[in-house]
Amino acid sequence: MKQRRLLVFASLVAFLAGSASALATHQDPQRRLNKADSARARAMVVKRTDLTAGFRAQPSAGEDPHVDCSRSVGEADLTITGDAEGPQLAFGVSFVSSAARVFESVADASTAWRRASSATGTKCATELLRREFAKLGVSLVTFRKIPFPRLSERSVAYRAELSAMTAQGTVPVYVDIVALLRFRGQATVIVGSAVVPPQKAEELRLARIVARRMATAMRG
Repeated sequence: MKQRRLLVFASLVAFLAGSASALATHQDPQRRLNKADSARARAMVVKRTDLTAGFRAQPSAGEDPHVDCSRSVGEADLTITGDAEGPQLAFGVSFVSSAARVFESVADASTAWRRASSATGTKCATELLRREFAKLGVSLVTFRKIPFPRLSERSVAYRAELSAMTAQGTVPVYVDIVALLRFRGQATVIVGSAVVPPQKAEELRLARIVARRMATAMRG
């Protein structure tokens, strides 16, 4: 499977994770970015140096998709004051991405988290992935919550299992999303690979790095 195609997969999932609740255009949060919280958000993403030497930063693979979700999971009534995306990193058939946001208040961050993890939020995420991947000729097999240790105030993980047609036949692709919440901050780590699922130990290592950075960035 070509690396470029893997990066398109990563971009779609990163959009979903970075928007926290798979929100529709026109339901995005209000943006009142400030220097301090923007710096906090940038401090919480995965860096290239967190990975082995083989990983390289790649250009963005496309524009964010338009999403129509229930207004009950929208964020138009919430405000973010910091926003950052980590580099899209790829090595062979593996890829890593990340995103972070800082909300104006703990209440806004908690509300966004609750909406994202609700049944409606999960349904929206599933519909988004199925529709957008279908445009690439890729089938969404499942999108489900997977077990993951609590690394922050709140933690949750999901796996998207995909089926892609290539010249060599059907190839499975697995994309895991780990989301973390601490006070006003939310961060997501996206780890994916073709053929076999991402290594749990490596995924956990990256999530722990981000959790530590969150603890430092959101202190005080």
